[in-house]
Amino acid sequence: MSNVEIFGSTEGEISAEKSIACREIVATILDYGIDQNQILKIIKLLSLELENRIIMKKILESLSENSINNEQKERKIICND
Repeated sequence: MSNVEIFGSTEGEISAEKSIACREIVATILDYGIDQNQILKIIKLLSLELENRIIMKKILESLSENSINNEQKERKIICND
């Protein structure tokens, strides 16, 4: 029987630890009681911090499409005063 000593963490363990940290950050943000528009704004601001410009642009385009769809829904409301 060999005595193998393991030093450090495996890639899977490191990935799991990072995922847990991300979930804790999200939980902390949600604890502030923010609404859907604030969540979208946070996503937009975080996307601007990405190093990968292509992914950043895709996220911003998606958020822009969502914004356009919401504006169109709001314009369909007719008020009779």
